[in-house]
Formats: sequence, structure tokens, C-alpha cells
Amino acid sequence: MSPPPLAPNGAASPDGRGLALAWQDADRAATNAARPLGMRTVEWWNVRNRFRRGYAMLIAVVALGVVVVGVAADNRNDAAQADSERWRPGQAATRELLSSAIDQETGVRGFVITGNERFLQSYTEGRRRTNELTDTLRSLHRRDADLLAKVD
Repeated sequence: MSPPPLAPNGAASPDGRGLALAWQDADRAATNAARPLGMRTVEWWNVRNRFRRGYAMLIAVVALGVVVVGVAADNRNDAAQADSERWRPGQAATRELLSSAIDQETGVRGFVITGNERFLQSYTEGRRRTNELTDTLRSLHRRDADLLAKVD
């Protein structure tokens, strides 16, 4: 095998490395080429660098995955919080509506059992409050036809 060519000044190889390194590379390549395929030497520094690059890529992919999952979870949390804020007034009005229905029931039951019209006061108050809350729910859900139908 012929040695690598010298640079015009005779000091280094064409790729800019020192002459001794170029000779070592040429000698190593010639030795490996003369051996059968299964017995060629392995460049351990090259294998080690491949493992390092592989681990670095794996760490980068895992870190990217963690960031993507974190951003997605944050977006879902923001959307859930926005939905909660949107539904909160309707939930409060619905709870009050249930309370007014219980008041009406209590008033009617008291009147039926005793015949005393004093018990009808909670019925009339509950009826008035039910009408107010129904109007409130209609105004809150005026854009949603399904919920508006359930209010009526």
C-alpha cells in the first residue's frame, strides 16, 4: 500500500491532519482489509461515540416528549377551567331552583295536612323564586338550544 500523499509543503496530509496520523490511518485500513470480514478490528472510540450520540438522542426525545405532554396537559387544564367558569352561574341557579321547589312542596304539604293558609306563604314565595330563577337560566343558556329546551 502506498502512503498518503503529502501536501505541497510536505508537512501534512490533504485533510489537514498530521502526517503520522495519516500513516496510522492508512496502516490500520490496510491491516483491516487483509483480515477476513469476521475478524476485523472494531474502532472502539467510534462505537463509544455512537453510543454517546444514541443516548444523547434518546434523552433529547424523552425531554421533548415530556415538554409536549406538559403543554398538552396545561392546555386541557385551561380548557376545563374555562368550562367550569362558564357553567358555574347555571349550577348555582339550578341549586337555588331545587331549593325553591322544595319550599313549594313543603308549603303545599303543610296546607294539605293542616288546612292552614299560613303554609301557602312558602309556596307562593317558592313559586316567585322559581319564576325568577327560570328566567335567569334562560338568559344564561340562550345560545344552547338543548339546555334551553330542558329549562322550559
